[in-house]
Amino acid sequence: MPARSRFSIIIPCFNSAPVIDAAIESVRRQDWPAEIIVVDGGSSDGTQERVRAHGDLVATCISEPDRGIYDAINKGLSRCTGDLIGILGSDDRYVPGAFARIWQASTVHKADLYAGATRMVSPDGSTTLRTDEPYGLNALVSGIPFGHNAMFATPAAYTRVGPYDLKYRICADSHWVHRAVRLGLACHTIADVVVEFALTGTSSRNDEEIMAETFETIAENFPGLGRDEAKTLLYAARGWGPSEPVASILEARPGDALLRQAVEAAMPDLVRGRGGSSNKGLLRRLLTSMLR
Repeated sequence: MPARSRFSIIIPCFNSAPVIDAAIESVRRQDWPAEIIVVDGGSSDGTQERVRAHGDLVATCISEPDRGIYDAINKGLSRCTGDLIGILGSDDRYVPGAFARIWQASTVHKADLYAGATRMVSPDGSTTLRTDEPYGLNALVSGIPFGHNAMFATPAAYTRVGPYDLKYRICADSHWVHRAVRLGLACHTIADVVVEFALTGTSSRNDEEIMAETFETIAENFPGLGRDEAKTLLYAARGWGPSEPVASILEARPGDALLRQAVEAAMPDLVRGRGGSSNKGLLRRLLTSMLR
């Protein structure tokens, strides 16, 4: 059997004493070579004491004020020494066997990123499986294709894409994945659930801010695209809103090949003339003309 990959797991946290033991133990239960980098925003609830109890597994623990979760993650990235880097929320858990499944995929499929499925856990204990999407240009108009905590990236991927952009408080993960897509990084996904994501954090409780940042991350992919247009593209790609306005957005940007490709990838039925849009024929003709 080839040598097993070492995982570096960054756990950003703040006042996480009630939950961080379980997060760390979920890494321990993988029974896999791993290091944990805990980046604490200066907790006052005993989080540090709980972390120190796992000193055999926690390679680094930083405790100081930060500018939010992605600032904490960026601090952790510079401390990672593993072959694959994962991000785990302090109230989230890796499922048993997650590292083995990701490692197995990495030995067969050469990629920059690897991602599994996410099981979302509600405060009442009920669970649902996150609806993921393919990784590719479609994500540029539809958001992040998989759960961030289900993603593992090589150090080289983080070097190429760079740190998380702190102007996004909640959706810097989506923005990072979009940059990876635009740079042409490869991602291999597996169907297995690798993480349980608690629907109690900031990213689950601020719907308006999440949507505003999502529109901004989409708009940033295409110079000159406005937030309202980004909203239209997102809603059409997700089936939440009408698709007719998409043709007008493309028509106004005939030279934006990336936008055309992203729409083709995200809305293939619409482009091929299927679906409920009365304007589907116009969109198909428009896209065809842009290919010439």
